Amino acid sequence: MSEEIFASLASGDQRSLVLQELQDGNTLEVIWGKLNGAIADQQIQQRLEQNKDDMEWVGDPVENTRADSRQNTEEEQDGEPWTRAMSDEVLIEHFLSLYFCWEYPIFATLSRQHFLVDYRAGRRRYCSSLLVNAILAIGCSLSGMHETDIGTDSNRHVSGQQLFDEAGRLLAKEDDTPHLTTVQALGIMSIFELSRGNQHESILYSGRSIRMAVEMGLHLDTSTSQLRQIELEVRSATIWGAFALDK
Repeated sequence: MSEEIFASLASGDQRSLVLQELQDGNTLEVIWGKLNGAIADQQIQQRLEQNKDDMEWVGDPVENTRADSRQNTEEEQDGEPWTRAMSDEVLIEHFLSLYFCWEYPIFATLSRQHFLVDYRAGRRRYCSSLLVNAILAIGCSLSGMHETDIGTDSNRHVSGQQLFDEAGRLLAKEDDTPHLTTVQALGIMSIFELSRGNQHESILYSGRSIRMAVEMGLHLDTSTSQLRQIELEVRSATIWGAFALDK
């Protein structure tokens, strides 16, 4: 992380971002997470300039119809925060950084690049409140902090279990509606339960994840598909993550 931050300072591409984060007194993990998020945003923007149609949403009719109804829920309205369990943005960034630093390289159920771009843009195509809360639950568990040491004011008692419970609440509201982010979130929830020693619950979540992935047809050959490249990348990351976890 230190090498990447120093390299950004030397190159000048993200120098202003790094300097501002240092002046704000943010931790190494937070700066590294924001730096990588900015680089991902830049890469996506470059791809958009090369092909403006890359980000166009093309999916199967059943998935699109269900997704349209899903966006009408209270949690999916534009302008709503990604999580209601906590509001400290610095702490949220810290938990996200911990997840992508320690858990994601070992076992990935999503496409990090596409998730972060939509997360920072407030788009709910490859990011959702359910998925964010599931990731934060693992990030919080990796922080090594006690409940009373986490955050300030109203966030002081946030724990990984509370964030996981919020993810469970959002999952129940979806009523098994197939969606890429739901498949991903189920996989992450399975990992969280396994980290708690709850093997039976972990198997249940991983089973739901792979079944939903198959229901969406993520396992089918896409060589002749009309789906855009970005969509294919996310679908591929999702099905392989669900498959590996189920095994």
